Amino acid sequence: MTVEAYNPKELKSFKDIETVYCSGCFHGTINRLIGEAIDKMGLKESVIGVNTQGCASFISDYMNLDFVEAPAGLAPSVAMGIKNVHPDKILLTYQGDGDLLSFGMSDLIHAAAKGSKITVFLINNLVMAQTGGQVSPTSILGQITDTTPYGKSIEKDGNHINIAEMIARLSGAAYVSRVTVDIPSRIEQARKTIQEALSFQMEGKGFSFVEFLSTCPTYWYKTPIESRTWLQETLIQQFPIGLIKKSYTK
Repeated sequence: MTVEAYNPKELKSFKDIETVYCSGCFHGTINRLIGEAIDKMGLKESVIGVNTQGCASFISDYMNLDFVEAPAGLAPSVAMGIKNVHPDKILLTYQGDGDLLSFGMSDLIHAAAKGSKITVFLINNLVMAQTGGQVSPTSILGQITDTTPYGKSIEKDGNHINIAEMIARLSGAAYVSRVTVDIPSRIEQARKTIQEALSFQMEGKGFSFVEFLSTCPTYWYKTPIESRTWLQETLIQQFPIGLIKKSYTK
C-alpha cells in the first residue's frame, strides 16, 4: 500500500461545501473521515462509491469521487458487479440501516458470504430517517419512532438486529468492526478502522464491513447533546464498539 503526502487542510476527496445534514447527526463527520482516509491512502482515482436512498444517499454530493446510485438496498450487488468488471478499482457502499437491512439484507449477506472484495459502510442510527422516522431493523426495545409511538416491543416488533456480529460469522467476511464518532478518541479509531477496511480490500483479503453507530436527533426527538448522551449511555451497551473480526480469506 502506498501512502501519499497528506495534509488534512487540502482534501481532494471531500468537497469544501456546506452539508444538509441535521445538527448533531454524525453523517458529516463520517463523510469527512472517509475522504481523509482515501486521500491519505492515495486512492482518489481508484475509488468508486455506490449509494442508494435515505440520508446516506447525500454522500455523493459531498465527495469528490465517482459514485453510482443503486436501487434501494441493492448497493452491495451493484458494487460486486462493478468490481467484477473493474477488479483494480476500490468499491465501497455507504448505506443506512433502513436501506441496507430492511431492503438489502439478502444482498449484504450474499456479498459477505461470497467473500466479495468490496467494503460496506453502514451508518446505523436505529431509525428510517429520510422517510419520516419509522422503526428500523436496529431500533431497540422501548424506542419511540413514528411507527412505534408507544415504544418498540418484542410482541409487536421483535428484537433488534446486531448485524456486525451476524456478518462476522460468515466465512467470507474478512474484516468486521463497529465504531462511533462521539468523542475525539473514537473519531481517531474510526479513521484507522476505515483505512484498515479499505486495506483489506486492496490486498484482496475478502469482504470488509464497518458499522458506524450514529445519532439522529431529529427522529430520536432529542437535542444533539441528549442524542450523544443516549448513544453513550444506552446504545453502546446494545451495540458494543470495537474490532469484531479480522481474518484472511484470500
